Amino acid sequence: MRAIAAAPVLLGLAIAGAATAAADDFNGTYAYRPLTADGAGEFSSVWTVTPCGDDCLHIRSSSGATDADAHRDGANWVFDRFVDPGIECPGNSYNLTKRKLATTMRFRINPDTLMGQYQPVGTPCGGTPVPTAFALTKAQS
Repeated sequence: MRAIAAAPVLLGLAIAGAATAAADDFNGTYAYRPLTADGAGEFSSVWTVTPCGDDCLHIRSSSGATDADAHRDGANWVFDRFVDPGIECPGNSYNLTKRKLATTMRFRINPDTLMGQYQPVGTPCGGTPVPTAFALTKAQS
């Protein structure tokens, strides 16, 4: 009877341990895919994630657009990437022309869900920046 009562506790510990292991095991090769409003998105590039020290991961994309060190921020891995042009600002009532501006984008990745988002640091277009969601899929080894 005690073995049966202990089974749920052991299962809960195993699940919690698996989540911790997954967070510590965020390295390898991943397919990067930006998400659209309907959740779909086309494969964009391959990210290679390698350890670079305590609380440091190096992320490099096959497209060459990303080559940065990510650091822990709570449960997420975070890195910044300068992009030129990085954002398209809409025109306004005085100037209808859209502007493309260089900016720094901040990326956040949840290693447990492999979901992330990026958005401009600050407000290069004015107003509140809108994050763009993406998903990573671990490549089979």
